[in-house]
Amino acid sequence: MLNYVEGIALFGNAAFEGSRGVGRERKSPFVRLFTKTPTDVLCPHFYELILSNGCPYDCAYCYLRLTFRGRKEPVVFTNSWQQVQNELDRAGPGVFSTGELADSLAVVPPLLGEAIEYFRGQKQKYLLLTTKSCNVKLFECKAV
Repeated sequence: MLNYVEGIALFGNAAFEGSRGVGRERKSPFVRLFTKTPTDVLCPHFYELILSNGCPYDCAYCYLRLTFRGRKEPVVFTNSWQQVQNELDRAGPGVFSTGELADSLAVVPPLLGEAIEYFRGQKQKYLLLTTKSCNVKLFECKAV
């Protein structure tokens, strides 16, 4: 598993793409069912997996610019992985999106490595990452 320190070692400062982000513990749940899809849209419900909030890119077309009262510095959550895993274990099968409230990879959340490993072992739970970043080293295979 890749922890936050290993992730920073792997990505270096590029992991933050010009933004340090703010680390803090999350007090609200990490996992919640997204139920805001309009009734006339044929899109299944999915879960939000909230490992971070915000995005440093500030794209003119993006709804995240108006989210979090205009704060541009992303927040990454530093809680224990066990807390997140307990919530995931209680959730039913489905898709778990880390990109509803953040760019999934613009700032690498400390809990992302453990999340990736968790979902690799799942048969009915799927991790969805949404990004404009090129931080994909986390997914590169290493030669043996």
